[in-house]
Amino acid sequence: MALCVIIFLHNHLIIVLIYYQLNPVITAALLQPPFLDFEAVDSWNYGAAGAIIARELSHSFDETGSDYNAHGYLDNWWTAATKKAFEEKAKCMIKQYSDIVDPQAGENLEGAQTLDENIKDNGGIKEAFFSFQAHQKKKTSASKVLPGLEFNSDQLFFVSYANVSAEVCCFLTLLIFHFV
Repeated sequence: MALCVIIFLHNHLIIVLIYYQLNPVITAALLQPPFLDFEAVDSWNYGAAGAIIARELSHSFDETGSDYNAHGYLDNWWTAATKKAFEEKAKCMIKQYSDIVDPQAGENLEGAQTLDENIKDNGGIKEAFFSFQAHQKKKTSASKVLPGLEFNSDQLFFVSYANVSAEVCCFLTLLIFHFV
């Protein structure tokens, strides 16, 4: 399974390759702006790079990851109860996404068709946000915010996530449109 994200940002071509074998492999391209910037506020980095990294780690715990044990061997490690609980929670997410209407097409999304990606996106942002909150609790000084903006650090986390998601989606849409 592989994800190749190509972004043209501020006159720089950035290629981020994330692939999953037995463990996710994240290239160094993710460890630079616009995803990770050591001069940026923590909330910005957790919302961008943190959410992407957490998303890729979630592959280990989805239906595909259930097929491989802790040593990487093909061996489904889920119990029947775990599988049933996963399927029940998946039904909820399928319904949630199937209720979304695409205004341009005038049709509902296919929640069952996008389930794996929806689980990873939701799991990634959730774990990144939990990690960010845990990091905030350990800090002894107040969180930095961006000058001129009235967002608190939690809000900046989600603005950062939306910013990176929008950059990737816009570029991929343009790329797909260009080659179709």
